[in-house]
Amino acid sequence: MKVIRVILAILLVSLAAYGLITGEYGVLPYIGLLSGAVLVVWAISEFQENRKALAVLFLLLSGFLLSGGILLLLS
Repeated sequence: MKVIRVILAILLVSLAAYGLITGEYGVLPYIGLLSGAVLVVWAISEFQENRKALAVLFLLLSGFLLSGGILLLLS
């Protein structure tokens, strides 16, 4: 689980850096989707460590980010 989280975080940082350097705003939906995916993986690992309050918070945040990313992709 930790490997998946690191890979997703590296993808997220590299995509965000690309968007900042080039000034291209077309990557924003993908940044939102990747952020949501990172938080889902983080929430699963928090559930496994019996930290349910943080896991629920991460799931709520990931739902917000995933829905925002999907809405941006569809518009």
